[in-house]
Amino acid sequence: KRLSEFRENTYTAEMQNNDGATTSFKQLVNYFLKPSHKKKVLSMLMENFFPSASHNLVRAWYMNEEQLGIMCSGGMVLGAHSVSHSVLSTLTAEEQTQEIQRSLKYVADIAAKNPSYDGFPHFRTFCFPYGGSHTYNRHTLD
Repeated sequence: KRLSEFRENTYTAEMQNNDGATTSFKQLVNYFLKPSHKKKVLSMLMENFFPSASHNLVRAWYMNEEQLGIMCSGGMVLGAHSVSHSVLSTLTAEEQTQEIQRSLKYVADIAAKNPSYDGFPHFRTFCFPYGGSHTYNRHTLD
């Protein structure tokens, strides 16, 4: 029963347009690998399959601190989203606290570098990675 619920709630066709192999890979990496192993596995895959392109892929897919600072200077609110993009419900209460606090600090530090920063905590927003109710638990909400 739990496996069917898991499949019904993760990477559904309504949420993402993935083929079966992509969905299975995302489920395996994001739900079944420990965060400490996830980074190693993904790094090894990138090094082996995209050795000359990995830096360019990161630059194309993710914003850097300078770009985030520009957004902040333009009046946009930056929100935290965790450090390792782990499924929070798979972590201990202490690991969840670390993920959330470190990501809030990261965003706050970027906002504080902005010359027009007024000291108001605009950055105290947090969005759960993956978003579904099965991805967080009572420890996350505490």
